[in-house]
Amino acid sequence: MSDHSVLTQLALDALDDVDRDVWSAHAGKLVEDYCNWPDWWFDPERHAEINPYQLQIDGIQFHYPPMSQPDYMYWTTDGGELTPLRQPRNENWEFAKQGLEHYLGAIQSDLRDGKTEDAAKRLGILLHFFQDTHEVHALEGPWGTDCFVLDRLLPVPESQTHVTPTMMLMDLGPTQGDVTDHTPQLEGVSVGEAVFRLYSRYVETALANRLQHLPIVQARLGNDEARAHELFTEMNSRIARLTADVIHTVTCLGTGEPPAGEVEATNELHLDGVCPVRRPWLSPSSAYRFSEMVRGCCLDTQRRRHPLRIRLNETAKEFDHGWGGGGHVQGNQTVYDIPADSFEALRGYIGLHDPLGRDGRVDLTVNHDDETVLSQRLDNDAPTAELDLPMQRGGVVTFTVKDGPNVDPTCNNLAWCDLRLIRKT
Repeated sequence: MSDHSVLTQLALDALDDVDRDVWSAHAGKLVEDYCNWPDWWFDPERHAEINPYQLQIDGIQFHYPPMSQPDYMYWTTDGGELTPLRQPRNENWEFAKQGLEHYLGAIQSDLRDGKTEDAAKRLGILLHFFQDTHEVHALEGPWGTDCFVLDRLLPVPESQTHVTPTMMLMDLGPTQGDVTDHTPQLEGVSVGEAVFRLYSRYVETALANRLQHLPIVQARLGNDEARAHELFTEMNSRIARLTADVIHTVTCLGTGEPPAGEVEATNELHLDGVCPVRRPWLSPSSAYRFSEMVRGCCLDTQRRRHPLRIRLNETAKEFDHGWGGGGHVQGNQTVYDIPADSFEALRGYIGLHDPLGRDGRVDLTVNHDDETVLSQRLDNDAPTAELDLPMQRGGVVTFTVKDGPNVDPTCNNLAWCDLRLIRKT
């Protein structure tokens, strides 16, 4: 069995009887055949059968999405002001959004119309996309690089039979994983919300698996095959859990029967668990020089972690959800593309950290599409801004933080606290 077949079978085994029954007539083909279709699309003998179900976006097969490289190196100082030469595009998100909307919508329609075989074929292609966060493919995609990067970074002794680090990630033996303790979770009650949530899960999985590549190569260089297989199994288990959540979500979308308790669990979504379309990468502050979004804490100048803490009504308050960051002389931007008809409000706080942000001076602007909905200078007199933004229509929300005049950038220590999307107000 292929890696994709094993991962799909693991996911199906994690489903409850209600979900499994929806796919039972085509589960065998889903495992053995359909989840491999994006690879087999290249086979001349299978292409005609697969092509009607295989989406192409601008001529590119929905299979390997483009990179989302950060564009932080190119600036101009014409007119005496530091300005980026171009606005970065997150091509990974644009590509994935279009593909996920297509397949989630089509599978939902197929199931509602009783076309379960067509739904299973499309589901196989969709699962393959998510499962290609494994092995060398985890190096690609969101904020990624090419799959041969380790070959240019790590020398391999001539005695090694694998020749390159890339090959050390490709011949780890039979695919294994463990999802016995996983209960599949709902990732949205509409197609738009599921696209939004599942894209973040896809990025989270790719980045987590990417972090395991170097330890796997190091283990194999040290002839510690047991450790390499342990790490590889962790990677596969992570993908199998995501695969199970995708199947559960599309099943609920297609049957219109999401469990009430699971719907309630999705009524609030914190932004620190969501992948932004655009994020800042650099800050003149020594605390956040190359780590501009630090989840769950703020950093001091020695990069020690401090709880997220801001002043509200003259009282210091700590928060569990959020991130720390600095300002920028030109203006750092964090952008989210919120789906329509999914949430009623976006709420939370952005403030100077107490006490790390005392004496800070930051100009904060929040735009909803083309409209400025919040503009405030954060300083000692007004250290915190509260956001309560209606979000029924969705749209692009852009947070811009710019260093104020005559300020030490190190003092512009910001805590982004409890920013969350709420389904019902």
